[in-house]
Amino acid sequence: RQANLVVENSPAMLFRWRAEEGWPTVFVSHNVKQLGYSPAELLSGSTRFDALIHPADLPRVADELRARLQSGSEHFEQEYRLLTRDGATRWVDDRTAVERNAEGEVTHYQAILIDISERKRAEQALSRANRQLRVISDCGQALIRAEVESDLLRTVCSLVVEVGGYRMAWVAYADQEAPRKIRPLAHAGHEAGYLDALQR
Repeated sequence: RQANLVVENSPAMLFRWRAEEGWPTVFVSHNVKQLGYSPAELLSGSTRFDALIHPADLPRVADELRARLQSGSEHFEQEYRLLTRDGATRWVDDRTAVERNAEGEVTHYQAILIDISERKRAEQALSRANRQLRVISDCGQALIRAEVESDLLRTVCSLVVEVGGYRMAWVAYADQEAPRKIRPLAHAGHEAGYLDALQR
């Protein structure tokens, strides 16, 4: 009872799945409700576990599982995203143990899923900050080395996209001959006609 109380009041969810398509759930702790689902929904088969995994992560999760089984692993870890009932995303650290029958065939998986969303958000924020600092540093170096303004502008735009991870960057000057218009001078990344629209 004490162990159950600890689990139910923690971010760690317990699962046991059959080693079948969709990973049907045969046991789940009651605190799965933090995802917006009831244990009954998962245990009845109306919601399979694979339906909870973010579609962008599901192929990777399945491929990693197959690779671990082929290598003979009995325990392994994965990180991936789950979708709550209301569509929110939760990152989890999945610690899985493999169950086999007397013939050595995989029958079930037991897992502890720990919500690591806060850690992931902190890691992503730190990564963004580090990229921004590197862009600033690299742009400073480009400014020192530049001999022609046009080359400098193109280099800065490329750094913002390639190092900073932004989809597109552009630089423009105000057109002195046409009030309220700008003249693009350099850009990098996925422009998709955006700059032409600015000049209309």
